[in-house]
Amino acid sequence: MLSTFLSNNSKVWILDNTGASRIRSIGLYRNRPGIITDLFVGSIARVKPKRKIKRGQIFRAILVQTRNFVFRKIGAYIRSLATRSILIKRNEYMPLSNRVNGFIFYEIKLIREYKFNSLTVYIALFNNGRNNPA
Repeated sequence: MLSTFLSNNSKVWILDNTGASRIRSIGLYRNRPGIITDLFVGSIARVKPKRKIKRGQIFRAILVQTRNFVFRKIGAYIRSLATRSILIKRNEYMPLSNRVNGFIFYEIKLIREYKFNSLTVYIALFNNGRNNPA
């Protein structure tokens, strides 16, 4: 079962086009349940056929979507249907892929060192049941 918060030994969907479809988290970089923009280390649990990534390889990943509500200062909230992440390179904050299949939350765009903003055209801004943010 896929968890809402990220913790050790939880499976997370992969949102990029590297060839992996799920990753199992091994360790978190903070001593709390993982939320948006958190880094974690994980091993590949499921892969798509005929790809360079193999099952059991260790990668770093960043959490870009979560099932729990993300509340914003203006009163809006947003939520995804599943907890998803993007694989990143080991010693850099560069993504391993060249495309993101889906949307990422706006909070990822606010962090300057990540280069995920140019990989996707869909950035989720508001989802509070109305069209306007107020």
